[in-house]
Amino acid sequence: MIARIVNKENEPGTIFVVGGYRLGKESCAVRMSEVLGKKIFIPKNRRKIVVICGVIPERLIADKEDYGVVFDTMGRVGNSPDTLADFLEAGYVKVVGFRCTGWTRKESCWRSKEHPGCVLYSIPYSEHSSYTELVDFLKHVRPQRVIGTVGKTLAERDAQVTAVAGNIMLPDHRGRLESYFHCKPSKAAKYASDPSELTAVIDLTDD
Repeated sequence: MIARIVNKENEPGTIFVVGGYRLGKESCAVRMSEVLGKKIFIPKNRRKIVVICGVIPERLIADKEDYGVVFDTMGRVGNSPDTLADFLEAGYVKVVGFRCTGWTRKESCWRSKEHPGCVLYSIPYSEHSSYTELVDFLKHVRPQRVIGTVGKTLAERDAQVTAVAGNIMLPDHRGRLESYFHCKPSKAAKYASDPSELTAVIDLTDD
C-alpha cells in the first residue's frame, strides 16, 4: 500500500512526512525511503533514541539535506493536510503526509483546497500483537478480567473481549496476580537480584 501511494504521489519537489510515536511507525518511513531511494530526515530531538534503539538503519538516516522522507511526530502530521502547509513555504512543491494508524480500517486521502499541494493519507497499520499472540498471552497469564479499549460503545468492547478471552479468564487467579504485581519493595528487590526467583514471577502458570 505504501509503495503504491508513494509511486502515485511522487513528482519533482515532493516531500513525504510520516508521523510516529517516540518509538513506533519507523517501518513506514523505512519503506518510503526504500521506494524513493532517498534517505530519512529525523529531527534532532527524536534522532538519538531512534539511533540508540536501531529501529531505522543508520545508512538510511540523512546527515544533510538530501532526503525524501521526514519522520516526525503524529502531532506534526496532524489531522488535516493544512497542517503541512509550512513545507510548501520551505520551497517544496508538494507535501504528502502519512498517518499510519490502527484506528482506521481503510485507506483515506484528503487534499487541501486552501493549500494546493498538501495531501494527507490515513492508512491502516498496527504494530500490536496478533490475535494468536494475544490468546497465547492470556492463556499464560490467565487473568480474572480483560478490559477492552477499542470500540465506540461498552457493548462493542465487551463483545471483542468475549471473542478473544471469553473462555480464558479465571476468577480464582485475581489474588495470585496481585501478589506478583503488588509485592513489597524488599521482595521486589529480591526478585531483581535472584534470576531463579524472577523466572518464577514471570511464569505465572506454574504451580
